[in-house]
Amino acid sequence: MKKLNLLLLLLLGISVVFTSCEDDDDPVVLARPEVVPPATPFSIQAGTTGTFNVQVNAPAGIQNITATQSAGTATLNTSSWQTGATSANVEFSYQVPANAVGAAVVTLTVTDQQGQTDVTAITFNVTTDPVELPKAIKSSPVVKLTALVQ
Repeated sequence: MKKLNLLLLLLLGISVVFTSCEDDDDPVVLARPEVVPPATPFSIQAGTTGTFNVQVNAPAGIQNITATQSAGTATLNTSSWQTGATSANVEFSYQVPANAVGAAVVTLTVTDQQGQTDVTAITFNVTTDPVELPKAIKSSPVVKLTALVQ
């Protein structure tokens, strides 16, 4: 009987050891998402709409992207990125009011699948004169700028 009790006690001790050794590793937190605006500042004529692209990097996967603006209307092209993607060339259009001149700001907020965010303000130079695009912007695969006169 003593041997049976000793054997049961040994089995109980072994089961406690194995069940208490669960994987207690901390979750891996990847780098925060990042909006990479183009090196050349955007210029746009008042009363027009332009289409722009920015690079978004999110090692943990993109969860959501939003755009807000100081004046006018900023609209994201939701088909230019997918939930879960780790990078995207995000396209948005910006319609500037006819009476807006000076600096206008579009703020992009990217949230990744770990809940981390990046908020990036993109400043536009709004002019009353037609905007002549630099050759580098016209041919860049990352920056697509189209001004539509309304």
